[in-house]
Amino acid sequence: MEGYQIQSLVESLLVAAGVLGALSIAAWAWVRTRAIKAGRVDGERLVDAVTHMQDQLEAIQEEMTTLHERLDFTERMLTRVAGEGGSRET
Repeated sequence: MEGYQIQSLVESLLVAAGVLGALSIAAWAWVRTRAIKAGRVDGERLVDAVTHMQDQLEAIQEEMTTLHERLDFTERMLTRVAGEGGSRET
């Protein structure tokens, strides 16, 4: 192989290496960008799910408060009825 052929081959290899390096950097940047976007989407889904769960928890707490008030009322009524029934018998 002649000197100029070796030099041409080396130059071609350097160009190929440069192109591959640039492609690998571009591919790495693309993958990284996709990962960040995917993370944001997953993060948004997580925030939405937590917000939904908080709303459900607040609704359950309100329902529990209402049930507690009804239970208190029922207990007072039962106590009153039991007290009136006991006084009637004596």
